[in-house]
Amino acid sequence: MRGITTVTTLLMVLFLTACSSDTNVFKGETENWEAELKVIHNDNNIVDQYLNLQFKGNELDSANNISYEVDTNAGGFGGSGLKLNEKGTLKGSHLNNKNGLKTTSAKIFVEWNGNKEEISLENN
Repeated sequence: MRGITTVTTLLMVLFLTACSSDTNVFKGETENWEAELKVIHNDNNIVDQYLNLQFKGNELDSANNISYEVDTNAGGFGGSGLKLNEKGTLKGSHLNNKNGLKTTSAKIFVEWNGNKEEISLENN
């Protein structure tokens, strides 16, 4: 019985280490926006990117028809014609296969109602 427990434990450890991932969180802000980009590098060379863009203004209706572009050294993604949710947040995500290229730098370009801002993000 001890042999089965030992083998089961070893298999679980091997499985958990094989499915590991490396997560980086990039953050930045400007006068009008706070941004967080979560980048997950999986062992299978798939990169998951999750954007949380928060409007800092009081009048949410003043930020509509939003376009954004996430630019990283490993690629990017974006969206246009978007609206904030009731909490003043815009969320986006992207799945990418970059053959192991690690994200080390990121910027976000945001446009809304004729305004433009560039948010430089730092790895936290």
